[in-house]
Amino acid sequence: MNDSYESAVDGASRSGNRIETLTIEETVDGFVWAEGLTVTVAATATVIGNIYARQIIVFGTVSGTLEASERLELRYGCRVTGQVFAAKLIVADGASFSGTAMPSEPEQLAALLSREPIPGAWRAVERRVARQHLN
Repeated sequence: MNDSYESAVDGASRSGNRIETLTIEETVDGFVWAEGLTVTVAATATVIGNIYARQIIVFGTVSGTLEASERLELRYGCRVTGQVFAAKLIVADGASFSGTAMPSEPEQLAALLSREPIPGAWRAVERRVARQHLN
């Protein structure tokens, strides 16, 4: 393990010899694969890349794709930009999220992806939102 990785990531919680929680405290540029674990992005941390884990809790900044097989929590003060896939998504007041959110369960994803888009639907929503902001 290299020094920069060790300083940015802290395996905080252990069960026997197995790490259950991975805490990121500094900048990580790349992919975080922590299948079966909980990944916490601290308020001081920035992740530029994708995170895959059982549970993800974000206090800091993430730019990329987040995929939580169970639960994803966006906490007060966090900034997330990108795609989010989660069985359960919790967005706290004061969290900033810009991107798309989809359920992570295969049956739900397949059902959503099989639907035909309604032509012009997003343009109509964008016009309505723009009108609301102008008034």
